[in-house]
Amino acid sequence: MIKRIVRAIVGVLGVLAGLVAVGFAIEAISDFGNPAVPIRFTILAEILLCSMAFFGLALGISSLRMAWNGRDERRNNWIWPIILGIGCLFPGFLFSLPLTLFWANHIWPGDGQRSLAAIEVSVYIGIAAAVFCSVALFIRRSPPK
Repeated sequence: MIKRIVRAIVGVLGVLAGLVAVGFAIEAISDFGNPAVPIRFTILAEILLCSMAFFGLALGISSLRMAWNGRDERRNNWIWPIILGIGCLFPGFLFSLPLTLFWANHIWPGDGQRSLAAIEVSVYIGIAAAVFCSVALFIRRSPPK
């Protein structure tokens, strides 16, 4: 019974986090028309926000289904390695950010926009982590029965 309650709480929090990320992703679409923002930053921000929204909604809905049924119904399909790989994008970004900020400070001391370069590199590292995790999880999954 405790497991079902925890799964329900995680599910509700995941769905709420996904909906908040969807709201921010919709709001960030207006940056495509802003000439002051480079297009690659806008595309990277949309990728990050949409992946967070997709992962939050997928995790929340899956947890709510497990809480409702009382059992894990994840079958051995191809979508879960991709969803969990997308979930690795944000930790890859977050854990690489201090290193890239240090790198940018070392390369461009005194430049006011060095943090933008560090953030861009960290987003690329997060995307690489998501692809790597998706491929690794896809290879490790057992074959369908």
